[in-house]
Amino acid sequence: MQKKFFNKPISRVVPSPDGFRQTILIKQHVLEYALPLSKTASALLGLKQLIEDKGYNVHHPVDVRFSGADEPWLSPAHGRKTCYIGVIMYRPFGKDIPYEDYFRDVDVLFYKLGGRPHWGKIHYRDASDLRSVYPYWNDFLKLRDQLDPNGVFLNDYLQLVLGVGR
Repeated sequence: MQKKFFNKPISRVVPSPDGFRQTILIKQHVLEYALPLSKTASALLGLKQLIEDKGYNVHHPVDVRFSGADEPWLSPAHGRKTCYIGVIMYRPFGKDIPYEDYFRDVDVLFYKLGGRPHWGKIHYRDASDLRSVYPYWNDFLKLRDQLDPNGVFLNDYLQLVLGVGR
């Protein structure tokens, strides 16, 4: 993909404080998934193929980062070494650039590879999808109901993704 912008592909590996301290002043739409580490190559090659096959004009960079396994029940990295892959579409001068078809296709690709969406970024998953990728989903919902039986801490988004009502 970089060959479209440079004469040869480039990459760099830096400690995360050096690689993630850039301030981005342009508004943007972002979709990010946490995938099993073993699916990293399939996800990146699939993303490249998807962009080429559909002829999507996309913004860069594609963010790729790694983490160890987490213990929290609804952590995207719960129970597995993880590769996070994020795609971005900028909104220069407040202008929306078409992104919805691209993001929906990426969402399907990453979900099929066992990905879990980033809770705070765009995704198209609801409770029925998420239940299948989080082993402690039902335990979390029981605990949530015990701690907030009146739904004080629920909002429209949480009702959709958790599959619970007020």
